[in-house]
Formats: sequence, structure tokens, C-alpha cells
Amino acid sequence: MPVRRKIDRHRPAELAVWRDWFAWGHDYFSHLLDAGIVAEHQQQPDEATARAAWQRCGEAFLAEYAAEQARECYPSEEPPHALAVFGPPNGRRRYAGS
Repeated sequence: MPVRRKIDRHRPAELAVWRDWFAWGHDYFSHLLDAGIVAEHQQQPDEATARAAWQRCGEAFLAEYAAEQARECYPSEEPPHALAVFGPPNGRRRYAGS
């Protein structure tokens, strides 16, 4: 009998925390602060933490971002911030808008 794949229930929550920073490079709603990723006095996460989160959640973010941009009347011509800074997650395919 085949083994059932376990669903990682933490990824959607982690992606929700990082979504604003991945898209714009700023955490406008303090999700990173609430999750304990940045301290009260910090404005940005450190690069190693952000890069690790991008490697874990980047592909899921790009899929959501592409679907979001397809629905927009005036889609963004710029690639998401994390893609511009770190490149494609896991060194895989590039985002169509970059």
C-alpha cells in the first residue's frame, strides 16, 4: 500500500507571515514582528533568515503572486522584491515577469 504524503501545515502560515516582505520588501502590517521573526527595534529581517524563508516558501509565493497578477487590471511590471534580491527559489525556473 502506498505511503500517504504528509501535508506540511506550517508552510501556509509561514507564507502568510512573509508574503508582504516577499512582494514589496517591507512588512507593512507587522506580521514578522507578531511571529517573532524580527524584534521591536528592527525594521527588516536579517538576510540569512529572509533567504532561508524564500528557499522554503518562494515557489508557493510565486504561484500565488502570478495568479494574483493575472487578476489585476494593471499588473506590476516589476518582479517581487524577494525574487529581485535572491533570484529564483531553489535555483529553479524564473518568474515570467522578470
